[in-house]
Amino acid sequence: ECLSSEWLTNKVTSIKFNPDWDKNSGNKSGNAVRLGQYLESGSGCQDCLVDTYSGGEFVTSCTSCPTGKTVSSGTGTNIEDCEWIPCDAGQYFDSGSGCQDCLVDTYSGGEFVTSCTSCPTGKTVSSGTG
Repeated sequence: ECLSSEWLTNKVTSIKFNPDWDKNSGNKSGNAVRLGQYLESGSGCQDCLVDTYSGGEFVTSCTSCPTGKTVSSGTGTNIEDCEWIPCDAGQYFDSGSGCQDCLVDTYSGGEFVTSCTSCPTGKTVSSGTG
């Protein structure tokens, strides 16, 4: 659902206004979108897709989360809402860059472990597979 023009008058003082945008039919009502939404021509307010966010108002598209991060559909309002995706088995989590492959002869169960474990003597595994 879009925000009403009354909300705009009372709550927002400096936004760019495009009178051609409309909630449903293009009749120039000037409705704004809520946080986590974008305005689609002819369709009105739509939730941002998974892995994207928006600050609302009069945006016509959502912004993608950085690589390795995600946010649920319609819930992302800024980049800080994007959270790291859990790592796969054979990877460890680096807080600065996300999931990294374990080195040769090391393994992990994935998720958010911060290091990989060395294989027992005589056992081996390829990088990122254990």
